[in-house]
Amino acid sequence: MGINIAIKWDNEASVWRATNTLIRLSLWSRSYDALVGAVESKLPKLLDINNIKNCTYVTFTTYTRKFDIVNTTELQDAKTSYKLVGTD
Repeated sequence: MGINIAIKWDNEASVWRATNTLIRLSLWSRSYDALVGAVESKLPKLLDINNIKNCTYVTFTTYTRKFDIVNTTELQDAKTSYKLVGTD
């Protein structure tokens, strides 16, 4: 049996959140690596508390979403302000 830990970026709080309902896990950290370390350190206790004896592996699924906005007017202005090498 395996357990999947969902890790998601919470943009509003600016933290990573790790959750799993089976073992009642809910942790957060500003650092992804620190969060994974915290999950790994708490996992044996959570498995024991929830009486899960046959867990042979744990997977981490990371969900991220990134949005960028580009002002096309600024791009057009920048394009006309310099000449590309090798173009005439």
